Amino acid sequence: MNIFNRVVMVLLILLLIGLIVFFLVRPVEVVVFLAGAVAMLQERIFDGTFWLYLVIGSVIAIALLVLLLFLEVRRPKLRVARVQGTGNSDTWMSIQSISKSLEYRIDELPNVRTVRPRVRSRGKDVEVAVELDVSPGANIVSITDQVAKIATDIIETQLGLKIRNKVAIKVTQAPYPKGPAAAVASVAVTPPSEVPPSAPPEPPADPTV
Repeated sequence: MNIFNRVVMVLLILLLIGLIVFFLVRPVEVVVFLAGAVAMLQERIFDGTFWLYLVIGSVIAIALLVLLLFLEVRRPKLRVARVQGTGNSDTWMSIQSISKSLEYRIDELPNVRTVRPRVRSRGKDVEVAVELDVSPGANIVSITDQVAKIATDIIETQLGLKIRNKVAIKVTQAPYPKGPAAAVASVAVTPPSEVPPSAPPEPPADPTV
């Protein structure tokens, strides 16, 4: 947004400079043009079609100005967080690096399929939220406790940041398989039943008897 603001301001300044210079060089032509524009507006102000076009153009211009104003005054999203306890230095760390560290460590936990950490900087501290997809039958309490401990250890102990409030964890557990897949799984894990050994074959009768 800063680059856009600079471009717009440079263009506006150049346009104003050009208009002022043109007015100083050709003042009569400028006055005649403005007088003709005002006279035309007075003649067509009661024309319904002209008035409709004027209203539509004004609404579009106001909408664009309101959008630009909103983009200008809104609070920008911080992409870095301030590291605490760095002595006399002023150290900042990118939010992307923090998210990657969380994703790498949490993904190593058993029964965790996917990890989607979200870190939001508040300047001096950060808000941490983690979305997990876990396997069916996983211990949710154990996994969430481990995730909270890992997030606290990485962010506060290793990176020197401060977590605001608590780590928000959203867990989605995959359903148990049903239908043919469950049948195949049960067949694959069911041990075969023991077959009793067959009796040894009887020796052939002696032909000399």
